[in-house]
This record gives sequence, C-alpha cells and structure tokens, in this order.
Amino acid sequence: MISSTDIEVASTKSKCCSMPSVEVFDQRRPLLSRYDLNKVIMNYLVTEGYLEASKLFRAETGIDLHVPLDLPENRARIRETIEKGHIEDTISLLNNLYPDLLMTFTDLHFELQKQHLVELIKSQNIEEALDYAQTQLAAHGLQNPDTLSELECVMSLLAFDSPEISPHADLLLESQRVKVSLGLFLTSLFSNSL
Repeated sequence: MISSTDIEVASTKSKCCSMPSVEVFDQRRPLLSRYDLNKVIMNYLVTEGYLEASKLFRAETGIDLHVPLDLPENRARIRETIEKGHIEDTISLLNNLYPDLLMTFTDLHFELQKQHLVELIKSQNIEEALDYAQTQLAAHGLQNPDTLSELECVMSLLAFDSPEISPHADLLLESQRVKVSLGLFLTSLFSNSL
C-alpha cells in the first residue's frame, strides 16, 4: 500500500528531475551575433577544406579569416588524399607544404603511417604491409609502448583471410579515414600549422 510519504517523495523526485522550462534555457544561453555565427561557419568551411563553399560564403557574408589564399586548397588536397586512402601521398604533401609538422607531431605521423598499413592490408598487399610494419613502424612501437597495442590491433587484421570479419574490422571502414583526417586538422588547429 502506498503511503502519503511515498507520494511526497515521488513528487519531490519528479520536481528534481523535471526539465527546466524554455524560458530558463533562453535566459541562460548567451546570444551569438550573426557576425560571430558566420565566423564560426567560415572557420568550419576553411578548416574542413571546403574551398568552393568558403569562397561563396566569403562573398555572401564578407567574413574573411585572413588566411593565405592557398590554405583552403591545401587543406582540401590533404583531406582528399586521406579520404581516398592515399596516405603516402598525404605524408609527401604534408612534408612539402609543412616540413616540420610530422617531425614535431610524431603521434600524428604514427597515425598516418598506421593508416597506410591499414590501407596496404585492405588492398591485400600482405608482403608490402609486413615490410612496411617492420621498416617504418616497429621502431616507433618499441620507443612508445603505448602505441604498441594499436599496432598489434592493425597487425591482427593479417591473421584473417577476410579482415572484414576480424574484431578490428572497424579499422577498414571509411570512417577510420575520416578520424585520421579529423585528427590531422585538430592538430593543425592547436598548432596553427595548416
């Protein structure tokens, strides 16, 4: 049987867990000016390498982030090479455009190399994948034990005739390339490199 105290506790809980009214949200949310919102949108377009969209948006809004004109093009080219799985081209492009970037951000370089290994496995270039792992990644794994488990996950794909059924099959998905691309651009935002 339900007592009056049970009802009081239940009504107290529902008051504590109820959502605030729309007015409360409106009072707490700072207003963002149209100009600031346009700057955020422009930053996104430039950061993600949407060159044509950023040019159109700049013409429409007058927002200019004062970045070199080739910056969006460079970002778009880098992003495209990653998303197509041409990681060696990405590394070469980065080394040509930003010579110190991969030397400075060794974790980023490792992520790109690891993705290249995934691409080799994905295309069933097993001999080349083994050679690449030994010559390019083994030393990094020994110097940085935290990355060794990541390398082991990639190498475990080789144990399966169809890597798509391995426990680490997510490494083969297009979304993995997007993660690598996003990691590169997040690094660039913090370092102002790209």
